[in-house]
Amino acid sequence: MPDWTADDIARAIERRRGREGRRARPRERTAESHMRDWSDADWAEAFKRRHGFNADPRMGRTRVREVGSDGAVLFDGDVHVFHLTGQAHPWQGYAWCVGEKEKPSFVSMVGTGTVRSARDAVRVWLGQLTP
Repeated sequence: MPDWTADDIARAIERRRGREGRRARPRERTAESHMRDWSDADWAEAFKRRHGFNADPRMGRTRVREVGSDGAVLFDGDVHVFHLTGQAHPWQGYAWCVGEKEKPSFVSMVGTGTVRSARDAVRVWLGQLTP
């Protein structure tokens, strides 16, 4: 699988929607602003592009807040939860956006092993939990 950046995924979704080049006046858009505009189906498409699994977006999203031992907020945001279809075992997938507004990153993870919730996925990404 290619390593997709947030900008690559945003452009692919815009092409799929048929919106590329149709704006009346050019407007500077960042990947993060694209991600804010993404529907649940767009998030599922991005997950599929990253992992190759069909992702059913009907599970919605959940808010996750992780605070370090020193009280600093390590993560505070929405995590999209997917049911991965077409698999022998029912898996869940998780996806979220992190980073600066100018250069956000699309993060996603398949829920296997110790990853049983959106919070677990974020904790694995932060290095607080072993997958």
